[in-house]
Amino acid sequence: MKAAAVRGRGDGYRVSSESLFPVFLATTLLAAGWSAVLWDTRFVSAPHGAWDVLKYGFIGAYAFVSGMLIRRFYQSDLRPSAYASAVFRIILVLLIVAVLHQVTGSTAPMANHAELAVAFLIGFFPLVGVQFLQRVTSRALRLVVPPITSEYPSTSSMGSTSGMRHGSPRKASRTCRTSPP
Repeated sequence: MKAAAVRGRGDGYRVSSESLFPVFLATTLLAAGWSAVLWDTRFVSAPHGAWDVLKYGFIGAYAFVSGMLIRRFYQSDLRPSAYASAVFRIILVLLIVAVLHQVTGSTAPMANHAELAVAFLIGFFPLVGVQFLQRVTSRALRLVVPPITSEYPSTSSMGSTSGMRHGSPRKASRTCRTSPP
């Protein structure tokens, strides 16, 4: 690996602007995010509102992204796709946290602090936020939209014998008992 890296430098290796764009985009997004977080630090002692929830989501996403980028650096796998993935994660987390804040809409101080912790957690695991939003919206839309699951699942035993449920017609004929009329 090191020989290839040294050889690449000696051969006039050039980095294309297409491969640098995700790096610049990630750098700009991280700088803007940290500027927003550090602009008003009252969110640490007295959090209030959607902007503070977004700050906690950003900090959680930043913690995950920085760990991912460091790990990929040490594995010599730090490519533009890693920076594009970091940008995607941060934007996804901010969107999920914003929607989550609107859905929960809690005003109690204890619920607000729990919401901040959840926003930070979603920064690490955005899929958890997506699953939570799916559950909340399915409950809210249950009355308007019919459920996707069938009322008659294919695993029901109506009309089939115990042997047929196990996939053996021969066993079904042996286990099927008919009672006299």
